[in-house]
Amino acid sequence: MSRIKFTFALLLFFSLNVLFGQAIQGELKKWHKVTLVFEGPETSEQAKENPFLNYGLNVTFVHTGTQEKYTVPGYFAGDGDAGNTGAESGNVWKVHFTPPETGEWSYTVDFKKGKWAAVRTSEKIKSAEFMDGETGTLTIGSTDKSGRDFRGKGMLNYVGGRYLKFQNGEYFLPELMVSGDILAAIANKVKPYLDSSKKANKGDKVVLGTVAGDIHDIAKDIVAFILDINGFDVVDLGVDVPVNKFVAAVQEHQAKIVGLSGFLTLAIEPMRETVSALKEAGFTDVKVMIGGGPTNELVCDDIGADGWGANAMDAVSLASKWAGVSK
Repeated sequence: MSRIKFTFALLLFFSLNVLFGQAIQGELKKWHKVTLVFEGPETSEQAKENPFLNYGLNVTFVHTGTQEKYTVPGYFAGDGDAGNTGAESGNVWKVHFTPPETGEWSYTVDFKKGKWAAVRTSEKIKSAEFMDGETGTLTIGSTDKSGRDFRGKGMLNYVGGRYLKFQNGEYFLPELMVSGDILAAIANKVKPYLDSSKKANKGDKVVLGTVAGDIHDIAKDIVAFILDINGFDVVDLGVDVPVNKFVAAVQEHQAKIVGLSGFLTLAIEPMRETVSALKEAGFTDVKVMIGGGPTNELVCDDIGADGWGANAMDAVSLASKWAGVSK
């Protein structure tokens, strides 16, 4: 009888370990992705208790030596391979962590269930049980990667505003940025040989810039170049330009045309604010054109701009029409 009880207890022990079990995937090395895989509640993407909204999984990692701390959100992963299987249900939950330092990291699991648990922090949200409260440690070694492998460079951080640098001290300069620099260098060399006669007068000024919150400049630079060789006097304000700087430039240069550029969706609101600010400042006769990835004719009408261009030649056509330049 005692042997039966012992066997039952042993089976129960291993069953619980499977139920709340976890696995660690990935190489335990600095800057490499490490994944904690938990067996949690069985659920589905279509469940009434939505796993992406009503469950909150967060794991806090603390470096034993430096006490550096990161809290990383996790997610419901279906059967653990949903990207390939298309599974919408399962009991697998994952957390990804990229350790920035070697040595020992401890971790603590926080797993909650309740209304909007994924986006709320409240003591009223109850434990989802399963792996909630689990703890463990990871011992991280040095990376063995080199060359172009990002795992040998570390994470990217902004430095100096718009530039990125890896944790190993190397700057990140994507080919697209290099191509922009090449374009600028070529433009400076060919401008003297381009005939801008019988086009816009150099008195026709265009204030141009990428709006606040956006640092993309390649498309803007192309527009500035094409406007310039077509005879316009371009006042280029650069990137991440605040509303008041556009207004001040229009006043200072007595410009009648403003070009607003933006690559990110978040650029739309600064564009709207700039259009409104120009009107409020009394520049009701100033024409505003917009361009960039998130823009189109509907956005143009919505924010009150005067024109939208899909490319640099559209910008020249709009500016020429407003300046009264015959084609």
